Amino acid sequence: MSSKKKVLIADFSLVGISIGWGYSFVLTKDLLNEMTPLYFIGTRFFLAALLLLLFKWKSIKRLPKQVWKYGIFAGTALWGGFVLQTVGIELTTPGKAGVLTGTMVVIVPFLYFFWSKTGIQRGAFLGSLLTFFGLAILSWDGGWTGINTGDVLVFLCAFFFAVHVLLVDRAYQRERSIDSLSFIAVQLFIVGLFSLPFAFWLEPFPSPLSAYGWYAYTFDLLIGTLLAYIVQIKAQQYSPPTHVSLLLSLESVFAFLLSWLLWGETLTVHTVTGIVFILGGIFITEAFDLLRKPRTLNSLKNRSSC
Repeated sequence: MSSKKKVLIADFSLVGISIGWGYSFVLTKDLLNEMTPLYFIGTRFFLAALLLLLFKWKSIKRLPKQVWKYGIFAGTALWGGFVLQTVGIELTTPGKAGVLTGTMVVIVPFLYFFWSKTGIQRGAFLGSLLTFFGLAILSWDGGWTGINTGDVLVFLCAFFFAVHVLLVDRAYQRERSIDSLSFIAVQLFIVGLFSLPFAFWLEPFPSPLSAYGWYAYTFDLLIGTLLAYIVQIKAQQYSPPTHVSLLLSLESVFAFLLSWLLWGETLTVHTVTGIVFILGGIFITEAFDLLRKPRTLNSLKNRSSC
């Protein structure tokens, strides 16, 4: 198979993952009516880690201590992002949650600048301005009361996901021979391990799920977590990081469209205008990166999303 065909297949796979992650925002919103956030996160990631463990046990045992260290730090950032995102989804709409999570792509260049002292590109600066205006418009309802707690939490989750991106990038730069699936298994395990004790302490034990609840939970576990990571990492063997970040940012578009179609989220002029500005900021950031000479940013291999 030619390299162009491999890139095309990889890109289509990433679009499929974006659709799955967008759909998972709607499913998670409904599932949180039956299951508390920390139990959902803890069991979902712990089971995903165990499933990977069945196939990668020998590789995980051979991971160097330094890789375990990177995995623990990256998993901690991932845990913070998912806790904030899941609690935020419970308090806001699935569409807004998807769009606000997508701002992670704009946050990364600024954190990367402070981390590595690399100059901020014009695309990142312009994209951030558009995103800022988009967030303001999205939350505007004639006053500033449109910004609710859920919106703030989901926006903060984007910051944690961006930190996770940079931590994973540092790991790949310093440990070139990392087994990716084993490295991800460590991170998934950390998310589950950190979540479950807090769930036992703070939340009531979950009641049996409905048939739809089991469907939503199984989809988030197998498609939104396990398969999404495996496909994304495999696709990045052929698709450049700029393609990956651009295509995965489409999850915010699919989250809002599916929320509108399936969950009944209301379309208003402010909502549509704000989302257009935010998506414009994301796409401008990535378009500038595509037009200039590509710079390797391996950390985009491991975004976390839901």
